[in-house]
Amino acid sequence: MNKLLLLTIFLGIVGYCTALDCATGASTQDNITCYCAHGYYGTDASKGQTCQRCPDNSTSTSGSANTGPGINIGACNQCVNGYYVTAVANTASSGTAVQCQQCPANSTTSSAMSTVGFCTCYDPNAAPLSSSVTTCACKSGYKGTPTTTAGSASTCVANSVILSIFAALLSLVFLF
Repeated sequence: MNKLLLLTIFLGIVGYCTALDCATGASTQDNITCYCAHGYYGTDASKGQTCQRCPDNSTSTSGSANTGPGINIGACNQCVNGYYVTAVANTASSGTAVQCQQCPANSTTSSAMSTVGFCTCYDPNAAPLSSSVTTCACKSGYKGTPTTTAGSASTCVANSVILSIFAALLSLVFLF
């Protein structure tokens, strides 16, 4: 019993002593290699080195995609939720991070984006956003004001529904 206890303590000490130290903003998943964390980038993530934080509203994927020789700010190649890509990242020589723009009111992105694209309005009956459509409005054939809360029911009503209600009201007027 005492031998088992001593072996457990010994293995714990060995494990503690051989734990890999990484740079601030970095961690290891295999206790062999340090990688910059999600949202950081760098050429070396070992202790004493530095992982740089990605610019505001941009992020990176942790692992070999954002850590290692030749890695630069171009590893920051995704916009965070609520922002869309206006220019993709460039990893050549000194590199540039992805360029991100905040989504218009009443819209968002469903996940981090790495390609040029646009946000989606909360209202499923709103017109798609684009470089020329930058505010949420009901799409053609619908009337109303788009919903302002994600996951809420559409407040854009089809014109055919409006006409049906109008026709029903008009027939009531002629009955009296």
